[in-house]
Amino acid sequence: TGQLPYERVGKKKTPICATAYKYMFNACRVPRRDHDTYRIYDPSCYTHAIVARKGHFFSIQLVHPTSGDPLPVTDLEEQLRQCITLADSFSSSRPKLGLMTSSNRDDWADARTKLLQAGGLAMEDALEQLQSGALLLNLDDESPVSRQECGDLFWTGGLKSGSNRWFDKSLQIMVANNGKAGLIAEHSMMDGMPVINFSDFMTKMTYSQARRQS
Repeated sequence: TGQLPYERVGKKKTPICATAYKYMFNACRVPRRDHDTYRIYDPSCYTHAIVARKGHFFSIQLVHPTSGDPLPVTDLEEQLRQCITLADSFSSSRPKLGLMTSSNRDDWADARTKLLQAGGLAMEDALEQLQSGALLLNLDDESPVSRQECGDLFWTGGLKSGSNRWFDKSLQIMVANNGKAGLIAEHSMMDGMPVINFSDFMTKMTYSQARRQS
């Protein structure tokens, strides 16, 4: 919208380019042999986010379909509960496609091509939905305690939750069963400054404030 104040760095408070922000939300890296591409989507047209649970991916709406206003926190919570219920009802033998995003880029590019060939328009639509989401919220079915456990889980998915990631996605927020949370960002088109500011905003916003403002 052009309404965010520009960032400044250094003693002279020099303004820095804000181009990286357009790669933060509604964006995704796409594997290609030899040279990946990147897709960014218009947030006025793509008003959903993606939720991952037990290696399954779901789409939730963030705004009211008629008014365009952000949905209240209670509505978002209900959608998340539905995602958890659905994921828990699915067979564990379903393919865990998220694991492929951690592969060698050429291998993942080849696998993605085969997925599209096998799945046709339905697979193409599903990948487009995942890629265009505002961000990816990973609800991990784990309860890490120590810093080491949290680091292993939130950085790579650890030994059990690697399939609950889509490492091409520009922004992923991980939340464990016990409330521990982390964040990772895809770094090829975006530096750390936008992510730091986003993290600061989230950590300063309390649940009560979010409920009141929604």
